[in-house]
Amino acid sequence: MRVTCPSCEEVLDLAGFRIPPEGRLMACPVCEHMWKARPPEGPDIDPLAEHPALSLAPPEEESRPLPPRPAPPKKSRRLLIVGIAVVLIAALGGGGAYYMMPAPEPVIDVPLRVAAPQFSGRVEEGILTIGFEVENKSSFAKPLSRACIALRGKDDIELFGWCERLSAEIPAGGSHQAQLRLANPPAGVVAVAINVN
Repeated sequence: MRVTCPSCEEVLDLAGFRIPPEGRLMACPVCEHMWKARPPEGPDIDPLAEHPALSLAPPEEESRPLPPRPAPPKKSRRLLIVGIAVVLIAALGGGGAYYMMPAPEPVIDVPLRVAAPQFSGRVEEGILTIGFEVENKSSFAKPLSRACIALRGKDDIELFGWCERLSAEIPAGGSHQAQLRLANPPAGVVAVAINVN
């Protein structure tokens, strides 16, 4: 069966293919026009099938083998050679400016710590005063923003705990003295645990 594109009038050979009576959506491979093709009216006769001279197949003498494809061009190794040269120049001293730069100072980040964690509080007139020293062993200044205290009794049982805001900047390698007070402390305190940050 043959169908003609209504846009470019290209004749399409649909050998072995029948269009149903309700039609079929077709697309021309030449101009990409889309239309609804309908089956031909009357008996399905292929006028070219009866006349071999009008066939779309090329004549026998024109069907010759295709010439062999040319070999693909050899890939250039120029890029590889340039890359190797750059690596060698950098390794042998061409990148000397990089090697002459001083190494950066190492950054040591050590958390703040309480220097004397043992109990050093005293009770006067119902107020417990706790003094302690906070050390900064890191290589840069750090803020001291909070201290959490736990009062401990016998058998390391926590009797009372609280946190207080502090506002201090401890220089690198420096320390800070802090003092906290608690009114009406519990009886039986034998140790103090202090955490700072």
